[in-house]
Amino acid sequence: MKKVAVVMFFAIVATVLVLASCDDRESTNEIPVGVVLPFSGTQALIGESMRKGMEFALEEIHESSLLGDQKIRFIFEDSKSNEQSVREAYTKLIEQDEVVAVLGPFSSSRTEDIIDIINKNKTVSLSPTSAAVGLSARSEFLFRSSLTVERLVPHGVEESKRELNYTKVATITNADDTFSQSAYDAVKREIEKDRSISIVSEQTYTVSSSGELPDLTSQLTEIADAGPDYIFMSAQGRERVGILIQAERVENLESPIIGILLTTDELKDAQEKEDGAGEGALTFTVWLPAIDTPENRKFRNEYKKETDEEASSSTARSYEAVRILAQAVADAGSTDREAIRDAMENVRLENSIYGSDFYFDLNGDAVYEPIVGIEQDGEFKILGQ
Repeated sequence: MKKVAVVMFFAIVATVLVLASCDDRESTNEIPVGVVLPFSGTQALIGESMRKGMEFALEEIHESSLLGDQKIRFIFEDSKSNEQSVREAYTKLIEQDEVVAVLGPFSSSRTEDIIDIINKNKTVSLSPTSAAVGLSARSEFLFRSSLTVERLVPHGVEESKRELNYTKVATITNADDTFSQSAYDAVKREIEKDRSISIVSEQTYTVSSSGELPDLTSQLTEIADAGPDYIFMSAQGRERVGILIQAERVENLESPIIGILLTTDELKDAQEKEDGAGEGALTFTVWLPAIDTPENRKFRNEYKKETDEEASSSTARSYEAVRILAQAVADAGSTDREAIRDAMENVRLENSIYGSDFYFDLNGDAVYEPIVGIEQDGEFKILGQ
């Protein structure tokens, strides 16, 4: 009986070891990647749009040979658009789920909140949408695939001034938001460089804890009285829609708005709610449906075919972020976090959906060609084309 027991014991041990080795092989074929986006709260629609773009990109990558027999598995966490939640999400993903990298967060304010966490854990974080100046320089593990305002604004001011020859501008800015303040600072620097342009009115506002835009009639009336040729708007997405609507309702305010990263969806949303809102508006941005390149046409057509929806700016930017991270994982040939960081520094996408080659600068911020769009018949067309 003892011999039988011993034989059975070793048989069980052998079986456990075989199963464990199978689990190990399976785990090496699965690459856990965290995704931290706002799936609830005021930015939930944007978060869901970004999720769709990421999942569409992932399906495309898995159908290709880029990662061989490996597959990325997303682990989604809700940032809830607040500091505590985004920090809890990052800590869980990195320390408990042991992800190899994280896609997110959405905003510059939330990106700033997690820099210490990714530095402590030496884990790559790639934000598809953060654009405030200087954040990536604070971490060798932080990368951003959206152009920052220090690339968007100088190009935008130069292009728009050459085409439209404005001489007087006003500004309206969310004073409490990292991105908005950074965009305003960039606009002011560029305007002050050009002595032919003057700022005739500077207005600010803050939003409530619920994220609701306040009544800006007073600020917009002061702008109207100053008579600028254009109004520079530095604000987050839902706020941009609200400002376009409120500006249309202010008597004698005829000045078109220039929105930093204003999107086609935001423009259409405003025009659906208020006839004439955003007429003649400009955007300094990274992606538009109007980019007429083979890669962008392919992306838009296939996304439409797959989802029966038009691609939005947030969809496009999240789609490209996944492709960038997957390329880095493939180039690293490893799921080691620091190896992925090293590969990210050298990623280059030729003919990206942004209309030009994509790569990162020494700080981990994206480099490609910015775009200036102008509203025509409810769409953004590329200025000068």
